[in-house]
Amino acid sequence: MRSGSSQYRMLGQNVAAVNIIYIISVLFRGAVTPRAYDAIGAQLERIRKVMPCDAHLVPRAEQHGEIGTDFYHGGLAIPGYAGLHPARYVAGLAQAAERAGVTIIGGIRVTAIERQAAGFRVSAGRKQIQAKQVLLATNGYNGSLYPFLQRRIIPIRSAIIATEPLPSAVMSRLMPKRRMLAGSQRVVTYFRPSPDGTRIVFGGRVLKVTGEDVVETNAAHLRKQMLQVFPELADAGISHYWHGQTGFTFDKLPHLGQHEGVDYACGSTGPVSRVPAGSATRLPSACWGSKINRVPTKICPSAAVISITASPGFCPSPFSITRCVTAGTSGNAGPSASIG
Repeated sequence: MRSGSSQYRMLGQNVAAVNIIYIISVLFRGAVTPRAYDAIGAQLERIRKVMPCDAHLVPRAEQHGEIGTDFYHGGLAIPGYAGLHPARYVAGLAQAAERAGVTIIGGIRVTAIERQAAGFRVSAGRKQIQAKQVLLATNGYNGSLYPFLQRRIIPIRSAIIATEPLPSAVMSRLMPKRRMLAGSQRVVTYFRPSPDGTRIVFGGRVLKVTGEDVVETNAAHLRKQMLQVFPELADAGISHYWHGQTGFTFDKLPHLGQHEGVDYACGSTGPVSRVPAGSATRLPSACWGSKINRVPTKICPSAAVISITASPGFCPSPFSITRCVTAGTSGNAGPSASIG
């Protein structure tokens, strides 16, 4: 728990430094079946037997105080979650790095990493770059670049839609406490109000990853899932859609490590930004011998269980596409995510 708190403080400090939207909130995780509600309650009791826990169950009769839907059978309210704008966060960190003297080169695909006596030769576009050390933080975008990680990181694409601006009365009815929200199903859906409180931002897994109709198909799929939770949004339009790759590990935990001299930090496993943020201060200790050692992220070799051969492709930004489904629309909903 101390580790989690310190990582939240560290992320908060990073966010303050780059001046982006960062909201401390509560996550309500809705149970999709009565059995799921009972399982959540049993898990909560097991946790309370070994450590303090301020999460609490919300029975179905009281869930309208958390979320305006009858889709769930109660749920769990978990304090201490936070929401941020990840694209702005990445852009802000990049600007802070440049101010510190870091050179950032984007839009060039790295195609090979070759070990040499004095370090590494990195092939990037038409250039050959000599580097003393290499750190891979590719997460779900590693592809075939580094086979060791290709066999250990599962690329899973997730997408998000945003509704057009909704009346304030509708927002107050559907999201009365403006909290982070999610379902308990294995293929999770996650949603929240936009930072300005006027839209619902709804995310989940995609149906398609390629094709000319990938945007329309995935947006329609997410809209269908959103309407299961909020049927009264049947007449609400969708103004924005975007998607990107997440990187999952087999133990569902982020990994820091080293393989044949190449350092890596991958496997953020979905909506977990605080661990990579905290890991940034651990990396100097793990990779470059710094005495900074404030984040107890376990550094261990990643075990390969199956061979992942699909190539997710290259993406120079946090999301591989950001575009409007309806041409000519605009707004400030932007990419958003819940973290915990």
